[in-house]
Amino acid sequence: MRFSFYLALLGLCFLFFSCSGVKVTNQQKINTGFKPQKILVVGASLDNEIRKYFEEKLSEALEEKGFSALSSYRFFDKEFVMGQRTDKKEKEFMQWMQTHGFDAVILSEITGSSTKLTWLRSMEIMSDNIAGINDPNSDNKLFEGDTSPPDIVIYNIRTSLYCICPNKDDKLIWQMDAEMRKPKKITKGINKYIEKQLSNFE
Repeated sequence: MRFSFYLALLGLCFLFFSCSGVKVTNQQKINTGFKPQKILVVGASLDNEIRKYFEEKLSEALEEKGFSALSSYRFFDKEFVMGQRTDKKEKEFMQWMQTHGFDAVILSEITGSSTKLTWLRSMEIMSDNIAGINDPNSDNKLFEGDTSPPDIVIYNIRTSLYCICPNKDDKLIWQMDAEMRKPKKITKGINKYIEKQLSNFE
């Protein structure tokens, strides 16, 4: 009976991650009255192609929702985006934003990663444990070599919307933390993340 329960539970977890791919873990809105007019889209990535694809797709999606949005790769290289943030650098960036008419910036970045057992590997471990209980002398070698399926890599992603507003101390307007399963195809994963992102944005 207990085995059936764990089997059902693991099956549900497997279906959740394989179907949705993205899970929102935290979200906060600090200034719900702010309505951005022109947004700079920043995707913090060392890979220029991934950054370009993400920023373009998110800009297009924001435009479809009625916002004016532009990709940051058109103006800033990856060294500027991924480099160390200093007060001087932030001040120069804010001045540039105001000069070019931007009143908001939306920043997405990977903040960490972890691994989770695949459903099949969890079942192998469970089978191994049951075999060990039933036969104390058993020598189960399921995990020798490369016969076991790889673990699932989960990325922790944070997206933050900041107001470029003079005379306001609190510039963070909205923030979303999410977990995303590493996709087999990066463009598909980006599209899923943006879909989830915008469904929680407004």
